[in-house]
Amino acid sequence: MDTLSDREKWKKAHIIARGVLASGQPVRIRVASGSMRPTLKVGDTVKIIPANYDSIKMGDIFLRSQKYRNNMMIHRCLFKLKFGSKRFLISKGDATCAYDDLPAEDMILGKAVVQEKIYQIIVFRYLQYLLAPAFLLATIIYEIIETIRWG
Repeated sequence: MDTLSDREKWKKAHIIARGVLASGQPVRIRVASGSMRPTLKVGDTVKIIPANYDSIKMGDIFLRSQKYRNNMMIHRCLFKLKFGSKRFLISKGDATCAYDDLPAEDMILGKAVVQEKIYQIIVFRYLQYLLAPAFLLATIIYEIIETIRWG
């Protein structure tokens, strides 16, 4: 009996989730990493509703495709940026130090419906913005260099 590897399972789940969300229906996904602790823990099930760049606000948790992989990531939106006609979200996991690569609009799959506790709202939606400008600048410079380098 053939079994799928974890990578193949995630690839299949990504394709299915993208299709279901594109049809306007919500999906439920299981959290696979601890990058969003304490808000989301490994094994939690999260409802994802269809969303696009315009419907995601700073502080929202959203599902996106990962650049260069057939995979998904659920992280928090910290800032919204516009470079010419392209629009991006700056995001990171609540439990991580590094910012994510800049997801383009077509990489946004949906928005999480999560009940957050008051301390999570204060810490993860507001306090981290005080430290964000330096990290944001470093991320932008890195992404511009990568974009120029890879075309």
